[in-house]
Amino acid sequence: MILTEDQCALLEEFANQESLSIREDYSGRGMMGSKCFGFVIESQPYAVMIRLGQFLAENEELNLIQSLTDSCRFDNMGYDVIVYFPRVQWMELEEEEKEEFEDVEE
Repeated sequence: MILTEDQCALLEEFANQESLSIREDYSGRGMMGSKCFGFVIESQPYAVMIRLGQFLAENEELNLIQSLTDSCRFDNMGYDVIVYFPRVQWMELEEEEKEEFEDVEE
């Protein structure tokens, strides 16, 4: 699954509320170089994931909740934990879209 722009914005909003970092290009154990997104969490990853589920339910993203829970994994990163989702990719703009976006910014 590739996240939509709206879903990415919603997840960024949640990360900001919770003071989390988002890794858009994480490659976890056994992923053989494939990339996915994850949240870097200082403590209590399970509590954060419960709050994420509540937040997404309030925003009527039930399909996203299902996709995230189906592929949720945890890895230690020193003192932090990354909760990542191997079957869910962060939205990426195609090269043509990036060029159009850059032209609009100028």
